[in-house]
Amino acid sequence: MIRRSDLRGERSGSRGIGSQLWAARVGASILAALLVLAGCGKDSASNAPATSVNRVTPVSVPVATITARDTGPQSFTYDMPTQLPGGVVTLRLKNTGKVAHDFQLVRQVPGHTLNEVISLASDSNAKLATWFSPAGGVGAVAAGQAGEVTLNLAPGKYWYFCTQSSGGQGGGPQVAHVSHGMAGELTVSGQSGAPMPKPTATVTATEYKFLTQGLKSGTNLVRFVNVGKQVHHLQMFAILNGKSLADAKAALLSNSPPPGPPAINPDQAIGSAVVGAHGELLMPMDLKPGKYLLACFMPDLGTTGPPHFLKGMLQELDVT
Repeated sequence: MIRRSDLRGERSGSRGIGSQLWAARVGASILAALLVLAGCGKDSASNAPATSVNRVTPVSVPVATITARDTGPQSFTYDMPTQLPGGVVTLRLKNTGKVAHDFQLVRQVPGHTLNEVISLASDSNAKLATWFSPAGGVGAVAAGQAGEVTLNLAPGKYWYFCTQSSGGQGGGPQVAHVSHGMAGELTVSGQSGAPMPKPTATVTATEYKFLTQGLKSGTNLVRFVNVGKQVHHLQMFAILNGKSLADAKAALLSNSPPPGPPAINPDQAIGSAVVGAHGELLMPMDLKPGKYLLACFMPDLGTTGPPHFLKGMLQELDVT
């Protein structure tokens, strides 16, 4: 059900990249956002009685730190709290391992179990279950790096897991991190009372296209929102000099790296976690001027594909 993209050509079997991924292997940047509100009042008349000054104390967005670790060649874990504050919260993923990791949240659904999630998430040929309710998380973070997103989490029970896979010891078969230690459950309770930071740009996903507003070169704080009925995520790849959207699409569909210079560089990509219908998250993007490829690799609920990028969610964006 969860498709792990392998843009370096390290694919198991002969199927194309779009049939194998939930999240692309991407790095993530660090988000720092705080909304400060202050107010005061004072009568300016010289003979007016003294009045008290009312100040609005800013409420900081709480930060929950999650550390991803490699505990062996084929074993991984998260060091993290078992409970998170509800409301607006920042999730910070620190990757101390040697391979990429991410952190995906899914709302718990009565009648289903964590073991089901692990089984489905580790099978690249399984259907995307209709009962899955993705709630965002932190996209792939490269080894030794950190990434952050800000979410508005509803109180309740959640499952969490890593959607990445990596080679076994000595270059052996790929192993899914979700079935090798990176899965669990947590509780979200209470309300942080913090405001959602104000974004500087927006990317809206629906069936089957992206709408962008305000993305520019430099630092962006991007609101990624899904207004559709299907689950979506955002993957952005810089299209390399001399290459076109058609070249990038051909690279995604190829079972092996096309000859000549690559069209995109997956190691310099930006990706979000998966969000369900009407879900959203805030994520940072530090963009250089140039052309970018926007793609969603999720299939429709209850199916194995085709991935959404084959249904229109493969678009070119010119960043100036």
